[in-house]
Amino acid sequence: RKAIQFLLGSNMSEVLSIFVATLLGFTILKPVHLLWINLVTDCLPALSLGMEKGEKDIMKRKPRSSQDGIFTDNEGVTVGGACVLEISCGDDGISTFGDITIGGSSKIYIEADSDGIYSEEGNITIGGNSDVYVLAGSDGIETYGSIFISGGCTLKIYADDDGIAGGVQITDAAVIIDAYDDGIDAYDEDIIITNSELIIRNAKSGFENSEGDIIID
Repeated sequence: RKAIQFLLGSNMSEVLSIFVATLLGFTILKPVHLLWINLVTDCLPALSLGMEKGEKDIMKRKPRSSQDGIFTDNEGVTVGGACVLEISCGDDGISTFGDITIGGSSKIYIEADSDGIYSEEGNITIGGNSDVYVLAGSDGIETYGSIFISGGCTLKIYADDDGIAGGVQITDAAVIIDAYDDGIDAYDEDIIITNSELIIRNAKSGFENSEGDIIID
């Protein structure tokens, strides 16, 4: 997993550089340059990550599900810059106990049999000019922390359960939710929507919030 994460991150700049150069009509890297980059800057670091010694507490951890996504860990997930990701898996798309942050001008497509984006205890932040598309077999986004959607981002959720599950604050964003159950279930936390476009379709109820406040400005 570490090797794959490293290769995805390091190769993204290479792919974007060639893509932009092609659009502008000139060659930035020749085949021999690409071969050198792949042999020296990719292979050796990836091999070292794959062959490193296991962590001291590895035998104390619970077994990892064979259906876990690549970006599943217990620390947190950060996606930024001009990142382009497509995730398709049999469990949660992105899952962690910590915080999840998606920013910059990221383009994220998630197709998951369970939750699209899930955090056990942390906050989920989607901001910048990011464009996020979630197709989930359960909740689109779920956390027992807080969810912050802001900064001109666009979020589209198609969920077989709740679209968003958890306290949420939406500011300066465009959000479309197509859900089978609740559009937003705030788990008794607040729902705050400010200067945003929110569309909820096909849900049994738009907002589910028995104790928290619903503020639309």
